[in-house]
Amino acid sequence: MAQIVAIGLENSKYATFKFIYIGLVSLISFHFWSYHGIPERIYQILEILVSTSLLFICLLNFEKLKNSFSQFKINVLLFISLPLLSMFAAMAFHGQSLFLSFFALKTIFFWLLYYVLHIFNIPVIKLVKLMTFIGVTWALITIIQNYTYPHFWFYNRNGEDDQEFIRAGKYRFMIDPLHFGLFIILYFYNQYLLTKRSILFTFVIIGLVGFYYYTTRQFIVGAVACMVIAYISQEGKNKIFSMLIIAITCGLLVYLKDLLFGEYIEITSDQLNSSDDIRLLSLNFWLFEYWPNWITVLIGNGFEHSSSNYGKEMLKVNLEYGYYRTDIGIFGTLSYFGIFYVINLLASLFKGLRNKYYTT
Repeated sequence: MAQIVAIGLENSKYATFKFIYIGLVSLISFHFWSYHGIPERIYQILEILVSTSLLFICLLNFEKLKNSFSQFKINVLLFISLPLLSMFAAMAFHGQSLFLSFFALKTIFFWLLYYVLHIFNIPVIKLVKLMTFIGVTWALITIIQNYTYPHFWFYNRNGEDDQEFIRAGKYRFMIDPLHFGLFIILYFYNQYLLTKRSILFTFVIIGLVGFYYYTTRQFIVGAVACMVIAYISQEGKNKIFSMLIIAITCGLLVYLKDLLFGEYIEITSDQLNSSDDIRLLSLNFWLFEYWPNWITVLIGNGFEHSSSNYGKEMLKVNLEYGYYRTDIGIFGTLSYFGIFYVINLLASLFKGLRNKYYTT
């Protein structure tokens, strides 16, 4: 009996260690919510250590991975291999060395976390708690720093470059990882619809307010659209209850639209009435003009390193013209990694939607 208890405690200890490891990898992947109290050099070292450790764990468990089934096993492998293939395009058409391209892509190996999660077999409920912690913290930092400015510590923008820092009266710190904010909105909205526990809707509000202060409209629109789809999927009394909640919410938003969204509406209207919207110009440039060779359409231009001529060229395009590949979503991804990568991305999304009840 004592031996069984000892084995159980040992397994529990290893399970705790594995979860802590997953948590640390996650925090390092987004630089502790874009925290600038740690030097960039330290972050680079941590990224290399994490990438190496993930690769080491996968190699040690290669047979287990090879014989296991996971829904996105091939897709994740392509998410790693296709960007590595783009290094050759960066070398051939932009003169960037393979070493610099590889260094610029070092975080691509964070995709291996998908396999490590299957190896460690972390309980889903623990992962949900971790993702909730990350998402709520992201939202709170985004909100609070708008009131502590000019004192702030978490940011990807600080107003010292030519990127837009103030929009609609909000400071655009653009901290990572905003996708966890989407998670808390959609996950807890779904849980709220299932259980009708009001406390769960608190997380939805935190996420929405976080995006309100993040000042990126497409994410707010996307989150609300998904919530509406979830509402439409309800049946019976649940649908009636959801309709009531949405009606009240929409009524409040319409009543307070000038106070909450007046400046957003004005910005959007100006952009729609302008033929020189920077995103449209950026889209035209990256989608139709910046293809040095037809091969780059297939495998991309590659990811630039700041010290290479390719990196300096991209910096010039960013600062002089305001064209950022990160501003145009999947089309920017196309420029970086090519059509094969985009096809794999869309295939992954389709697979996830098709198998929405699949939990592996």
